[in-house]
Amino acid sequence: MKNFEELYGLNEEQARAVDRFCSYHQSCGARIDGDEEADRHLEWRMNHDDRTLELVCTCGTTLHVTDSIYVSIKQPLFKWGDNALAKRIADEMVGEFVPEAASIDLDDEKKERMKWLHESGRGIAQDSLFQSALVTLPESTFEQVRLHPSVTDMHFGLGLYLRNRFVHSGLLWSGVDPDNQSSGALRKLIEYCIPELNDYELVYSQIEYGALHGAYRYCMEVRGRLPKAELTKHYDLLLEAQSVADSNPYSILDDEHRDEWRAWSDKAQEKRRQYKRETLYEIWNYDAIRLDLGDAAAKECEDICLAALNGERSGFMPSEIAYVMAGATDDKALRAFDWAVEDHDVVGYLPDKLFERRDLVLRAISRRGRLLERATRFQDDDEVVLSAVTNNPSAIKHASKRLQEDRRVLVATAKNAHDDLVFYEGPMSLHNDDDELVELALKANGMNVAFASERVRSDLGYAKLAWENVHSHTHFGMYDYLSDELKRNLELALVIARNCDTPPSHFPPIELADNDELGEQLAARGDHYLLEGMTRRIKEKYMTEDELERWGRDPWWWHDDNEDDEDE
Repeated sequence: MKNFEELYGLNEEQARAVDRFCSYHQSCGARIDGDEEADRHLEWRMNHDDRTLELVCTCGTTLHVTDSIYVSIKQPLFKWGDNALAKRIADEMVGEFVPEAASIDLDDEKKERMKWLHESGRGIAQDSLFQSALVTLPESTFEQVRLHPSVTDMHFGLGLYLRNRFVHSGLLWSGVDPDNQSSGALRKLIEYCIPELNDYELVYSQIEYGALHGAYRYCMEVRGRLPKAELTKHYDLLLEAQSVADSNPYSILDDEHRDEWRAWSDKAQEKRRQYKRETLYEIWNYDAIRLDLGDAAAKECEDICLAALNGERSGFMPSEIAYVMAGATDDKALRAFDWAVEDHDVVGYLPDKLFERRDLVLRAISRRGRLLERATRFQDDDEVVLSAVTNNPSAIKHASKRLQEDRRVLVATAKNAHDDLVFYEGPMSLHNDDDELVELALKANGMNVAFASERVRSDLGYAKLAWENVHSHTHFGMYDYLSDELKRNLELALVIARNCDTPPSHFPPIELADNDELGEQLAARGDHYLLEGMTRRIKEKYMTEDELERWGRDPWWWHDDNEDDEDE
């Protein structure tokens, strides 16, 4: 690798991409030369005109070692008359994804080719995105995927990042819907990050959501091991489910046989539910609990676990909670309790008796302050309440009347209002004109100005403090709560311009829209969309012709509705 870096002048990121590409394509599974396996031969190619550098595998996959590192894949040749390829694709795909194939008269061979082209194109789009992710993502991301393997959970996180970086940017051609492309790439990434299950591919879809997803995460995070034995012991049930699903003679697109299709599908789904139950019992292992604590304790724990499993949102309650209920204070038992407390789907199923122990209450509210509601015996306990409001300021509503008026509790509540609008309702709403509490709350989150007193919302000093501590993703609507006089204040407008990544609604007011100082401050942020509310004169000073074409008109809020309608 050092030779490559020196020979081609690769930077650290490019060298890492090359290393991963080489490692992956040593065993990429591609076939060449008449379907015979061959050693992967990698070839460097350099365009001396534009200095672009590529690393190409024998299978046709290409790593583009450019400023934007990505991987492209060449579509394989179509083999006429290869029925095996066509059988891998559901018949309804012709009508659903390639409508022209269903609307015109095509012979069987051409229909087969169209189906294959669609399927191979989708696979190429997904695999090119997966391999682009593989060569560019940091190691920490692979670790997170291994711990939290869920395409659904990653859709608006890692999935959106990949779509923006590679698909919407135009680096990778997408023959399918971008969401479909990133979903397929994420599935491949999960399989890559959990190679222990490669021989049990149907398991991947089972650990993506629900109780089995929670069980997998618990084993990885708390028990410290991948539960391969438990997840694969009843794999035959998943194979049976897949066999039933594959043999379904009805189509979901056939309205006349929709009930028959559903009934057949339910047979397969019941096999998957059976797999989930059997696997969860393997992970719970009540036999070990019976040996340690007796039949009664095991039965009580089983009831709690099943209640969480069958609740409104299917969740996994760790069976080690039995040891906590029995009074154990060892690390294994307490880590199970902590994990359950932090899991939104199962915390409500923890038995009430656990919240009668002060040590457990303190552990719980330090992680989820609103559990003070369940700790009824300790709602007048100074230490417990202070810990609860420090973690979650809204917990103050569950404190005793005495502590709701305690200055220490009020200060701790305001000081930690990073994500809460503390003056909106409850005990803190009675103190929305208290200078000390208002200042602490605004320093924690400027949005708290929205429900402060009218005096505060008309004060320039407080308004500036609020916008200096605004969370860029939560300021929407905050501007509307300020007094009309403050909205026309240039000093405040400049503070807003310096601290907002996106402009508030109706900003700036028409009185400030032609102000050069404000225009300069907004333009200095780099994103000229921030100038959208300024006059044409100001925009022409900073915007390109293309930007003026998009944002050059006067904003609609400068006109009344009738004038706006006429203008359109």
